[in-house]
Amino acid sequence: MEMEILNIPTPSRTRLQAKLRLYKSEAEKLKRDLRRTTAIVPKNSDRDELLGGYGNGDNEDGNDFDASTMDQRQRLLSGTERLGQSSRRLEDSHRLALETEGIGINILSTLKGQRETMVRARDTLAEADSHIDKATKTLKGMARRMATNKLITAAIILILIVLIVLVIWSKLF
Repeated sequence: MEMEILNIPTPSRTRLQAKLRLYKSEAEKLKRDLRRTTAIVPKNSDRDELLGGYGNGDNEDGNDFDASTMDQRQRLLSGTERLGQSSRRLEDSHRLALETEGIGINILSTLKGQRETMVRARDTLAEADSHIDKATKTLKGMARRMATNKLITAAIILILIVLIVLVIWSKLF
């Protein structure tokens, strides 16, 4: 549990560390009580001698010792149950953190793919732009040649008309 707490964000970590320390101290206290109780309980004849007849059913107060033992046992079981619940909650938190991390990885890979697509689109756009520039230059060159060809054709037609007029003029005069 201590290792799991280290992976939790700082605001939650301090609260969980305090709870963990509390649970540990309760568990240690319950263990000590259990050891004392088991060390105190000798064999039946020694017990009767030690307790002076208490606890063997001959006396009304014999139930007090059994009740305190049962109370200690109940507290120990309660502490163990709380530790188990805390462990389960920590495991659930860890599982949730792993799931969140997996989702984050998927999102990052998707974003990476989208970035690559955008870079390819930008490169394609730049290439298309360069092709458009070349096409524009080619069209401008073709327009200049067309204009030149029109002028040359007009000049040739004009020269032919002048020559025809001169030939007709020379034949008539």
